[in-house]
Amino acid sequence: MAAVAAAVALSAGCRSAPSEQERIKSASPRPSRTVSAADVRVDSADPEAPVPRMRVNGQVVEASGVLRPYLKELEQGARTMSPSAYQALVKETTIRAVQQRISEMLLYGAASARLTEDDEKMLDKVVDAELRRRVTEFGGGVQGVYEERLRDRGTTLIAEREAIRRQVVIQRHLQMYVYPKIQPATRDDLLALYEQARPEFVRPERRKLELIEIDVLRRLPGNMTAPTREQQAEALAAARAAMNDARQALAAGRSFFEVAQERSEGLNAENGGDWGWVARDTLRARWQKAVDALFALKEGDVSGVIETPETLFLVRCGGIEAATDADFQSLQPELIRRHENAQADRLIQEVLADLQARARIEPERIDRFLLAVALTAPPHAAAAP
Repeated sequence: MAAVAAAVALSAGCRSAPSEQERIKSASPRPSRTVSAADVRVDSADPEAPVPRMRVNGQVVEASGVLRPYLKELEQGARTMSPSAYQALVKETTIRAVQQRISEMLLYGAASARLTEDDEKMLDKVVDAELRRRVTEFGGGVQGVYEERLRDRGTTLIAEREAIRRQVVIQRHLQMYVYPKIQPATRDDLLALYEQARPEFVRPERRKLELIEIDVLRRLPGNMTAPTREQQAEALAAARAAMNDARQALAAGRSFFEVAQERSEGLNAENGGDWGWVARDTLRARWQKAVDALFALKEGDVSGVIETPETLFLVRCGGIEAATDADFQSLQPELIRRHENAQADRLIQEVLADLQARARIEPERIDRFLLAVALTAPPHAAAAP
């Protein structure tokens, strides 16, 4: 049962939720990855046959449906990844999906046992409201359209309603019996978290780089790499003439964006030369002189022509963002949230450890079920006939 024991650890989110919709969205526990990838073997020649269903306290889980929520991610990976990278994705996703299912079933079983008749009535109203919201958002208010979308995902309205019910029941259970045990953070707790989190909130000064680039090298005969001095001088003169045309267009009142779209020969010409927000050390050496010029400009100013052996640049500063270093006081709401989340994670893991110790999970060799799940993943593009 070691693999099963590992498969039921999970994390959870913040203890408070301002609305029923947010409670529903956050109800599904987030599993930690405590099962080794070695537990999933996707070699179909493995002599140990996969087991196509798992039972958790008598409740059956079919391998064929476990990966359904992850199909889009897997289908994309099957098209874009190498075979070995895709196999790693299948292993990781299989582990995550099985952990998620076991954790949900254990929590749902424990939570359902506490429901009263009044709870059931309230629950039906909440589930109905959430289902109506989804029909409105994803089906344009037409149930038939929403059901068709569900069929495209390989599920049904009945299954969707049951999934919503599980989420609501689990979240209610956590709100009532787990989250109240979270202890308020002390100042020392928050200071320790601040020291850990501070690097995430430190940001250097950034500026919005807009660039017109004229390539010198492309003006060499045949794009040669070892030109004579005369040939290099001719290429530089031609590049200067092209840059002068761009400057004249700007002087005539045309926008930097328009001129860059028409005349820049750089990477982002189609975007009007907009490179977005950059710090001093974010671009390669080829553009370092342009970045240096950018950080000497005021917002909205345009530089003079900057020359390098390869390229001529004209730089505009589209905006300035000052460096930030979040202070302890301003970070306190985020630090409190992280402190509560860490406690919630620990408390839920303790609950699940207790539930698992008393659970009946079959097969005992959980890797055989993991194999059955992994084999339902879409085949890699290279394996298609």
